[in-house]
Amino acid sequence: MSDNLVHLTKERSTAATILRTLRLRAINPYGAVRKLPQLAESQRVACLSEIPLAHLPRLVERHGRYGVGFRKSFVQAAGGNPVWYLHKNSPAQLALFEEIRRTAYISPPEPGSWLWRITPFIDYPGAYGSVHYEYDWEREWRHVGDLAFHPEDVAFLFAPAEEHDLVRDWWGGQFGSTSPPCLDAELPTDQFAVEASRHAL
Repeated sequence: MSDNLVHLTKERSTAATILRTLRLRAINPYGAVRKLPQLAESQRVACLSEIPLAHLPRLVERHGRYGVGFRKSFVQAAGGNPVWYLHKNSPAQLALFEEIRRTAYISPPEPGSWLWRITPFIDYPGAYGSVHYEYDWEREWRHVGDLAFHPEDVAFLFAPAEEHDLVRDWWGGQFGSTSPPCLDAELPTDQFAVEASRHAL
């Protein structure tokens, strides 16, 4: 659907920290066993989205208008993978959950098991009581552990239009090079498409 992966945030300071440290931090555990404290450390991931740039407004509303974009090929080479959505109570989800239950809940889980290397990439969308966990529209990708990168790995940036000059000046001062294209994720869809096309994104 897209050659790019994006990470958005609501706070300018958070986006600045990501760029200053050249690191997208894996803060929280996610995936099929994220609630198991014995495995939490191995399930911490950095999150991105493969949503096509023309459909960003919904993602911006949820995550914010500041951010960074990478070529999918870079994230994949670094070990990132798309999330596998197994809908709750589907045959595939029930089969996997039975294996997880047998491996982790009946006896203490072995941290080195092959299973825990793939569970960060598996989610169970569906209804959980009054809560509906259905975010498969985000087309999420994850990277286990922090995603480190170099300035040249950044394909584009997101910031409000009135801050683009500030971003470009900051980038030049920080890295001594011309900044990647800077886009305003809150532009109307048709205008955003023109801007993205202008930068071959």
